Amino acid sequence: MEPYLDALLTELTRWTNKPALHERRLEFVYFGGGTPSIPSATQISRLL
Repeated sequence: MEPYLDALLTELTRWTNKPALHERRLEFVYFGGGTPSIPSATQISRLL
């Protein structure tokens, strides 16, 4: 799970550094498929 979170956070950083998005604030996070059960609470906190 850690390599996946690392990759996800890297991609998020790349998107937020784009000129059209860098000043926009993230307002929500959608976890599709119901309640997330694989990541731990610590991993979800890291993502948020």
